[in-house]
Amino acid sequence: MKKGLFVAAAAMMICSAASVFANGGPKSGLGVGVNRGGPATTGVQVQYAINHDLHVGTQVGFRISDGTDITFAPYAKYFLGGTTVRPYAIGQFAIASRSTAGNTSSTGINLGGGAQYWFSDKFGVYGQVNVLELPISPSGQDVSFGVLTPSIGLELFF
Repeated sequence: MKKGLFVAAAAMMICSAASVFANGGPKSGLGVGVNRGGPATTGVQVQYAINHDLHVGTQVGFRISDGTDITFAPYAKYFLGGTTVRPYAIGQFAIASRSTAGNTSSTGINLGGGAQYWFSDKFGVYGQVNVLELPISPSGQDVSFGVLTPSIGLELFF
């Protein structure tokens, strides 16, 4: 009797732990993160999981190198399936400002994709690349297509 109860309790714990790791991210909720690369270069991000497959948020980057760069990049991320490793498509609207001798700013739309590994429903690590960069301002900039601006990051949801 005791052995059967122990086996049942162990099976329930294993199933519960497996379901935590197999869900692949939050169903909803607010999160924060850090990123390196991409339009924000290095920065922080705040995101909200609207549902299991759709997350919206913004990245804010700050860099001091031959002037000061500040980037603000709101985004939408759509997951394409998966459980623990989930591929996704991402679209960003990036606004960058550079303060040097002549202050400059630029805006553009970035489209790309990546994959996120979820350690649990609350914590994940991702890698992504932009494949299309469409500059809006200043006019005359070239449209870029290819494997562009790779980035990595961590996300923690509450």
